[in-house]
Amino acid sequence: MTIRLRINQHKLLNMSTKARFIVLGLIIFFVSTKAAAKNPELDFNSPVVGSSTIQDDAIRQQEAIAAQVRQWGEKTKNSLIRIQTRINILKSQKIPLDSDIPVLTQNLQILIGQAQRGSQDFDFYQALQIQQELDDKLVAAEQILQIPKNLDNARKEIAKAQKDLFSSKMKAEYYRNDLSDIFTSWQLAIDEMQNIYNQANYFYSSGQFVKSSELILIKFSQALELAQEKEELSIWAYNRNNTAKYIQQHIDNMHNRMDYAKAKGKNTATLEKYFNQANDLSKEINNLIGILKTNQEQINQKLYQFQNSKNGFYKELSLLPEIYKQATAIKYLSPPEQFCLVNGVQLAGSCDEWKMRQDNKNIIVPPARTIPNTPTTPFSAPLSMMKQLAAATINYLSNLLFK
Repeated sequence: MTIRLRINQHKLLNMSTKARFIVLGLIIFFVSTKAAAKNPELDFNSPVVGSSTIQDDAIRQQEAIAAQVRQWGEKTKNSLIRIQTRINILKSQKIPLDSDIPVLTQNLQILIGQAQRGSQDFDFYQALQIQQELDDKLVAAEQILQIPKNLDNARKEIAKAQKDLFSSKMKAEYYRNDLSDIFTSWQLAIDEMQNIYNQANYFYSSGQFVKSSELILIKFSQALELAQEKEELSIWAYNRNNTAKYIQQHIDNMHNRMDYAKAKGKNTATLEKYFNQANDLSKEINNLIGILKTNQEQINQKLYQFQNSKNGFYKELSLLPEIYKQATAIKYLSPPEQFCLVNGVQLAGSCDEWKMRQDNKNIIVPPARTIPNTPTTPFSAPLSMMKQLAAATINYLSNLLFK
């Protein structure tokens, strides 16, 4: 009897467990059916994906582009006003304008109108291309306005170069150094500057503004750079005592720039090539300077080579703008700039300074006069002044009281 009761209890237990599973299964089925009714199965071939649609994304993208186009139109509309002002200034100065400028201006106005309306046919690339082309042509026309100023600057550069050449000749003569080869090439560079200036001035006066501008901005600048190189050579060479110092300044500067470029992870193979050439030449120059009987022309030839290596180094360095900006400028030592012929001898310094020195030698200094009652203690003079001040104060107060 007991055994049958246990078996029945076990069957009831199994039946209740099955019932529980059945109920749980019904609940899960009911919930999933309800959820499926709310969220149907996703179909990626359908335009509907979640709560967003491809059409909505496209609309939002088009609206964003239209907003950018309208913004460009408003901004360029203000730029067009400034462009028209520039054109009016050029016309008032009777500067010839490129025949494409009116066409480009009109096309830009049309594009601005399209942009302000948010037109779907607006071509951003075409708009930027027209804007850049118009600006380039206006800049080229505006350079003509600068020709008189550029011609004047060129004339001043020629005068300065001629003056510097004369000064360098005097310095070389003072140090008894033969730099005739450098001075000859320097004078040729100055003559070329003068020739280019004359041509540019002729073209400007005859109304050929473009040719005049090109000569001054390109040809004259090249001739000026060549003259400055000759001046640099003369600074290095006219006094042998300073030549090695000038060269070492460049070597140190180049070495520092090369190390800085390496630290920034730049490829310095070409820089190292130019530096090694310059460094070897600097050693050769120092050896030649140490030989008293060395011909100056031999040193000058090495200086020419050193300058070429140095210029190659800095040209290569200019291809690395962030490194080139860090390059420190060479500050040359201060050589005597003025000379005066005193008793047949050329001496450093202006003639006014030497005259002042001579005048000072001829001045007769009178003997010091003895002043009676001269205070001998360090406090006697201040005390005397204080007594005088006190007496004056008492006198002033007594006048006020007994008026």
